Amino acid sequence: MQKSATTLVWTDYTSWNDIILELISDYVNHEVIDSFRTDPPKYVVSDNTGWLDRIVHRVRGFEVDVKHELACLLTERFDTFRTFHGCCPLDTNSYYKQGIRRLDLQEYEQIAKDHFLSGRFPELSESDVLAAVEDMESDNRAGKVFFEANEKMLLECCGHYMLYGSEYLLGIAATLSRRDGPDYRKSLKGIGVPTVFVCNVPFDSIAFDTILELSGSMIEVMFEKFLDSTYKHPQPGDCFGFPIRKNLPPEYIVGHYHPEYIRDPIC
Repeated sequence: MQKSATTLVWTDYTSWNDIILELISDYVNHEVIDSFRTDPPKYVVSDNTGWLDRIVHRVRGFEVDVKHELACLLTERFDTFRTFHGCCPLDTNSYYKQGIRRLDLQEYEQIAKDHFLSGRFPELSESDVLAAVEDMESDNRAGKVFFEANEKMLLECCGHYMLYGSEYLLGIAATLSRRDGPDYRKSLKGIGVPTVFVCNVPFDSIAFDTILELSGSMIEVMFEKFLDSTYKHPQPGDCFGFPIRKNLPPEYIVGHYHPEYIRDPIC
């Protein structure tokens, strides 16, 4: 199959449903779809698509893991995946020069010291900050960049990225905040400019487990629509967030904007 220079937009069902049906046409044909409609499974879910594999076996007479096959085919058909990255930078131009960089723990430990030991919070000592940093040692954000494929979900449910900046710093601030004491998280708000970067993440930067999850989600949406043409995608609350373990080069940043409305999940 010849690879097409195409970007997959998860939230735009009409842009990919025919393509996906073509990709899995060796396994899922009209007979399989008709059988699904005639006798649908109790649950149409993305995490375990055995319900579809069983229909294929019953109708076509062979065993296949359709979700796995589709995940492999996605990387052949699409080059990049449209995503959104929320942040609160002082200078957006730096992103177009350096790209979107992975979390560096040493860098952000110094940023935490510079912020919380700046003199604005005389009640905090260096040992307080270092203890809060140590408390974050089990955090799994290090060495990763996080993206969300559902722009609406990012703005409505993950506004802290754009309003407070680094989630890692936010965690340190939360640890420093004592009961009945000041909420240091609020001190991070307003430092930069709330920004959403629109990105095309290369599929070869995405872990296969993430692509497998994406494959299952697409299968679920397609078959829900076979049962109900009015089925909405994404469903309310649907998200598709994931990390990559490398920096995103600046050439994969499509653009950015400053949202007019961001829901603050903290206050």
